[in-house]
Amino acid sequence: MTNDRIRIAVDARNKLGEGVVWSVREKLVYWVDIESSELWTYNPQSRATTTLKLAEAVCSFAFRQDGSLLVGRASGLSFLDRRSGTEHWIRDLVAGVEGVRLNDGRCDRQGRFVVSSLDEKGQKRGEVYSTDGSLATKTILSGIGVGNSTCFSPDGKTMYFADTPQAVIWSFDYDPADGTPSNRRVFCDLHGEPGKPDGSTVDADGCLWNAQWGGSRIVRYDPLGRVDHVIELSCRFPTCIAFGGEGLSTLYVTSARRKDAKGQPGPADGALIEIESEYRGLEESTFCA
Repeated sequence: MTNDRIRIAVDARNKLGEGVVWSVREKLVYWVDIESSELWTYNPQSRATTTLKLAEAVCSFAFRQDGSLLVGRASGLSFLDRRSGTEHWIRDLVAGVEGVRLNDGRCDRQGRFVVSSLDEKGQKRGEVYSTDGSLATKTILSGIGVGNSTCFSPDGKTMYFADTPQAVIWSFDYDPADGTPSNRRVFCDLHGEPGKPDGSTVDADGCLWNAQWGGSRIVRYDPLGRVDHVIELSCRFPTCIAFGGEGLSTLYVTSARRKDAKGQPGPADGALIEIESEYRGLEESTFCA
């Protein structure tokens, strides 16, 4: 990708835009503003947007076959119908644990929802949870500071994950049968790089794309963890990436709006950014219940 065509798709001014996903069925971009407790959509054809204000923050989500969403709220999981606003609570995960909330999440290739939590107090009380089609939830990783970068190889046998403050993205062997990660190793080390690892996605070639918080860029890594391509952005805090559009060849990047040393946000901070690419993404798995 030598001539990246980048533009601001939506000047959303999100406080903490996150969790971007493309709906193949609706041909819409979905994402959240965690700090404003809002669920957003964007139609690339009409340029229309919608915003749904919610009582508690949605931090990440997955689509279901019936068109509703499985959402990771700040404190737990629920089913949400975006159009009616009706919600069915499934379970608490971190309710009552001060300073801990859910964060990054995505379905594995079998449709389990894998969601991490973060510890705002820096005590590494975060965990990674997996919920299957029976709505049974288990903990698959513990001792996490800020869980991010959850994504899976095209064959579903490798899981990627980052604890953002540690500035490393790990890869794991992943058992598709029971959803258990093992054999953790360093996939890429961001120490000395401009930013830290935030949200990621995997493309059809098996390469990982990572949004780098504070680094004003997204980076494509090949399956061996080597830098393949860097796209510099006008937002300072990119947060998450998804492929969408025709042929799943457009990158959508969410971002956060933060003040600089002069007390002002950057001009593209908090925007949804659109990048025409020469690569193709993978359709996100729907939740298996």
